Amino acid sequence: MASLNVVSTQYLQLPMGNTSFTEYGGCQDPACGVVGSGFTAAINQLAFGSVPGIGAGGACGRCFSLTGTEDPFDPIFTGPFNTVIVQVTDMCPVQGNEPWCGQTVSEPINSFGTEFHFDLCLDNGAAQAFFPSGHYALLGNFFEVDCSLWVGSDGPELWEGACINSTAGLWPDGVGCANQGAAPGGTAPPTTPTSPAGSAPTSSTQSIYGQWFVVLL
Repeated sequence: MASLNVVSTQYLQLPMGNTSFTEYGGCQDPACGVVGSGFTAAINQLAFGSVPGIGAGGACGRCFSLTGTEDPFDPIFTGPFNTVIVQVTDMCPVQGNEPWCGQTVSEPINSFGTEFHFDLCLDNGAAQAFFPSGHYALLGNFFEVDCSLWVGSDGPELWEGACINSTAGLWPDGVGCANQGAAPGGTAPPTTPTSPAGSAPTSSTQSIYGQWFVVLL
């Protein structure tokens, strides 16, 4: 069942903005607790609205139109770039993904100059539809859309207390799944987790390209 909550002021949850993009595999155990059949993505922890191991956050089930505009590692590449609509079902946590998903309350910009990051799922074809051949990390923009524009459907809940809400009003005022815990680098009052202890995954996505980037450093 969807848990409803007003957007926390410590999490950064906006309906549009600039963002970075990478891809990841292993999308079958998402932090929201529901696997979508269409294109899906993880979003950075500061926007997702939860803490690894707690469960769903305020981004769960929301749909976004994503458009690439440049490759930060190949500045002479001018496209063509693609636009896809994805549903957020997972979190890209700060830990292990600092260059891309390391945004915090005090430092809300990642290493690539964006407040947001989307990690597109390889398993359902989202990444393949979005990234130009030979390019695996992009910068661009996003805006939230009504999920009636998303081509897909939500599967069953993977655990009691999972949350996916594809009918919530748009950020920043729309009410959807509850935010939980403290935003990265911030504090939050105690909340009741939407997932019972031990039922939510203990970790979420790690960007494939993010791992490669960290190794190079």
